[in-house]
Amino acid sequence: MSEETRQASRAAAWGIVMSVVVSVIFGFLLLVAVTFAIPSAKGPADTGLFIVTSIWESSMGRKWAEFLLFIAVVAQCFCTIASVTSASRMMFAFSRDGAVPGHRLWRRVSRRERVPIYTVAAICLLAFLLVMPSLWFGYTGYVVATSIAVIGLYIAFVLPIILRLRAGDRFEHGAWSLGRHYVWIDWLAILWIVFISIVFFAPFAYAGIPWNKGFDWNLFNYTLVTVGSAFLLFAGWYALSAHEWFKGPVREGTEEELERIERGFEAPGTATAEA
Repeated sequence: MSEETRQASRAAAWGIVMSVVVSVIFGFLLLVAVTFAIPSAKGPADTGLFIVTSIWESSMGRKWAEFLLFIAVVAQCFCTIASVTSASRMMFAFSRDGAVPGHRLWRRVSRRERVPIYTVAAICLLAFLLVMPSLWFGYTGYVVATSIAVIGLYIAFVLPIILRLRAGDRFEHGAWSLGRHYVWIDWLAILWIVFISIVFFAPFAYAGIPWNKGFDWNLFNYTLVTVGSAFLLFAGWYALSAHEWFKGPVREGTEEELERIERGFEAPGTATAEA
């Protein structure tokens, strides 16, 4: 969404950095609070399925636990809306560049609502299908859906990091950059993404490993199968077709038009004077 942000080259970068900083601080405080609230006696918290809810209920009572759970549900609703918004906007942006299969359909904008309704509908349908296995696999389906979402985000994160490393000194710096520190920060980020991806790919139960005794398909972590299939699908599409015609992002205006728009944001009176 940074394309609609004033002075996006600086504001978008600071937005990303501050979101990480705030998440680290408040996430740490939340984890510390939940950790200290864990009861010492064995009880419902040992079930492992709804452990946080059990901790809340045993520490504060049922009413307060329900209140906190309600806050979590509301937060998830807002998170869902934000995820659909950002995902549909990204899919629409890629479709404008012809970088998505079926891009002619996804780039259509409704004349009445002035939104890419086909793209929004596709994102909602894909998100719904992603968690459909939860109806049969139960908790395993929820864990796999979460793993797929996390790994998908990390793959999207790591690609520009790798491209930045490859560019080296040829990279054109924006208004905000990491300077020479980008090298060790990029490598640290890549190693972390590799590690966390392996963690989410790994089995989470002894009975979920196919060659172990008592193997149960309901405990099988099929994250690798799903992510691998999606990777092969898009990689195959690129190798067989897209690499012959896709030449990168399509500019929506000339350099002069873009510069005039940027000057208008930096000095509101400039655009009026020129007009």
